[in-house]
Amino acid sequence: MRGRCNKFEQANVVAGFDSQDNAEEAVLALRCMGLDDTQIGYFYPIGNGQLADLLVHYHRFAGAVIGSILGVALGAGIGYLFATWNDLPGQSPDLLGLMATCAACGALFLGTAGGMTGLWTVSPGPVASSPTDTPPPFILAIDAGGAVEQVRRMIRDRGGFELPAHRGVIHGTNEMTPAVQPV
Repeated sequence: MRGRCNKFEQANVVAGFDSQDNAEEAVLALRCMGLDDTQIGYFYPIGNGQLADLLVHYHRFAGAVIGSILGVALGAGIGYLFATWNDLPGQSPDLLGLMATCAACGALFLGTAGGMTGLWTVSPGPVASSPTDTPPPFILAIDAGGAVEQVRRMIRDRGGFELPAHRGVIHGTNEMTPAVQPV
């Protein structure tokens, strides 16, 4: 188990969706209602009765930016070294052109590599147990606060159905602890 999922523990509405489009519409509607991603868990089954959160934040963009900046600097340096090291008498390579070409190639290569490493700077997201034996394809766990009835209505309007709320997995085991069903 990669991490404990606090979103299920805090949720007072748990809903299932058979369609990803309907689930994403519901996530958008929840955001429009003023809920942020810390109050919304958007899960899909990964096997063995476990669910992974689709709203986990990765650092792909930051990794790509840092990789691109390093790639420009490294590529320009390599271009300068090639231009000065390979300079034969009577030949004058275009120093700026070679530096710019190497900088662009370095930025593309290291920017891509940086973006890929940004995927693994955090774990792939918390894992939780499924609230049912056969989970629907997409599950939302929502900490609705005082807007429980409004959230339930919005879920039904978007093709969702309510699942029994639960507390997720006891850390380190596969045992489920039931939650008190909200009134």
